Amino acid sequence: MSDTEEKMESAGSVGTNDNTVSESLDPSIKLNENQIESDDGESIDKESDKQLSKKGSPPKSTDSHDPEKSERLTRLPIARIRTLVKADQDIALATQESIFLITKCTELFIEYLAKETHKKTLASKRKTMQKADLDSVIDVMDEFSFLEGILDT
Repeated sequence: MSDTEEKMESAGSVGTNDNTVSESLDPSIKLNENQIESDDGESIDKESDKQLSKKGSPPKSTDSHDPEKSERLTRLPIARIRTLVKADQDIALATQESIFLITKCTELFIEYLAKETHKKTLASKRKTMQKADLDSVIDVMDEFSFLEGILDT
């Protein structure tokens, strides 16, 4: 037998079955049946090893929260805003940037109006916003005066 074969034999046997645990070169290190030994001598869980890709990088996140898909710049649909802008006969051409800015401004306006209405609702010691709260905010605040009568149906 060669020196290499003797060292391999003295180190212990390697099982061919996945359930068989190989003995470590260092007898003081004991591996449980859910671990394997890496090339550098560290133990790795079999589950972690299965999740490693071919390149050895960690697996991609399996969360349903995908940052590329869920990270939107606007809450309102830009296509709908574009349709509304195109419906205006006074506007001949609107760039993508202008549609985006109109969308963001609309969102900020709605957010501000909702926050002010919420303050009015809390001042009335209620938890549910009502049309009367919105009417009150429109009447009291000068910046919303252009909305007076818009909710009358």
